[in-house]
Amino acid sequence: MTDAPRGPEGQAHSGNQNPLDTTGEVIQSLLMRLKDNNDLTELERTLNLAKLHSEIQKLDSEKRKADEDAKKSAVDASLASKQLRHSLISSMLAPLVPLTSLATVIVTLYIANTQTHVARDQAREKITEDRAIREEANWKAFEDDLNKSSADALYAAGTFVSRLRTFDLMPAVITDCSLATSISSSWLV
Repeated sequence: MTDAPRGPEGQAHSGNQNPLDTTGEVIQSLLMRLKDNNDLTELERTLNLAKLHSEIQKLDSEKRKADEDAKKSAVDASLASKQLRHSLISSMLAPLVPLTSLATVIVTLYIANTQTHVARDQAREKITEDRAIREEANWKAFEDDLNKSSADALYAAGTFVSRLRTFDLMPAVITDCSLATSISSSWLV
């Protein structure tokens, strides 16, 4: 535990005073004592007190500077520790960025490929459904012609046999058993 700095008169000053104010006061009091006193011993003693006072102030300012430097060093050490931790985490996570990007590209390509396959399958199904609807409509029209016309009139028409052969090429269309029994084998020449 250190004593509070004392002025040349032996009075303790508080550490809250501005050092320049106390130095000015001390110098003024010393000058007053020097003017009032003609004794050389007293003069020497007063000058020694002034010198001692300035050395005390110098030591106080050096102590404050050392304290500030210690605080700054502690803050710098703490900051360096945080920066080191941050750089360590960054260096550990750095390889994950390209891997994540690559995984994203692969997933995107997979999804795009899957969507292309689904779209192609849907287009095939739609074409098949459209073809089946068209064939069904053609079959219904052909069946209506069969029901409306006589066998001789149908046979005399030039398109009857070719229309019948197109349905013969598509066995899925001829599922109606009544037609199979109504058409004689002589018509399929």
